Amino acid sequence: MTAKRTPFSSLLRTVNRSAPWIVLALGAFAVVVVPQPPAVDEAVVARHARIEQVLSAVPLRVGEWIGEERPLAPAAVELLRPNAALSRSYRRIGEPATVALSLIHCSDFRDMAGHYPPVCYPAHGWTLSDGSVAMPSPGIGSGASQDIEETVLSIDGFGEFPVRCYRFSRVGDGLVQVKMTIFNAFILPDGSWVSDLGSIREAAARRRLAGEGVAQLQLVLAGWPSIDSIRHQCESLLSSLPSRVFEILGADRQPDSDGMESTDE
Repeated sequence: MTAKRTPFSSLLRTVNRSAPWIVLALGAFAVVVVPQPPAVDEAVVARHARIEQVLSAVPLRVGEWIGEERPLAPAAVELLRPNAALSRSYRRIGEPATVALSLIHCSDFRDMAGHYPPVCYPAHGWTLSDGSVAMPSPGIGSGASQDIEETVLSIDGFGEFPVRCYRFSRVGDGLVQVKMTIFNAFILPDGSWVSDLGSIREAAARRRLAGEGVAQLQLVLAGWPSIDSIRHQCESLLSSLPSRVFEILGADRQPDSDGMESTDE
């Protein structure tokens, strides 16, 4: 049976052809100047291995969501040098909406510089919602601030975390305008979430953290829906992921009703 073409599948094909993940070479426009990381000790190596193990063990079905693998392009892997990567599209059972989830951990902070919506998407023809091609300033580390919406996502058991909302468009097949919305955030080794490269630069100045790496979360949805209308979808998907995903990235789990905290095991 031939699969029905949906707006989101068309979006994914357009995104895949533009290969936003492989434009990391343009990171020169958003160079994160950080000190040379220290020699990585055995504890850090073990943590990186654990992160890779946890992300690779996430099942395709999580709660009410069914996933489909969306592997990173080989060129993206070569340039990004991820320690671990989870890249899938998820659809909730009984609903048409699809959310593309990308959770990537890099051992070196600096490898994340070009893997950033204001850098990689405009470089391949996507424009911000005002129609301008926004390239981040090396001194600021973000795109045109007037086009960036800030919000928070709540993850069951872990609380609320800040994310930035980016809205892009480009001309797709048949000269039809394709739109997408991206929630983006970085997760530091201590489990704190930040939504801009400037905060990563500050964290990277601490040599210990610079060697422990950083994770980046992207949630991509078709169209330009309101934040309120898609927040629940994203929160549902993230809350359905195994809690060990966020625990291994450093997030503190809130105590259960009996006062006991969950462990990573």
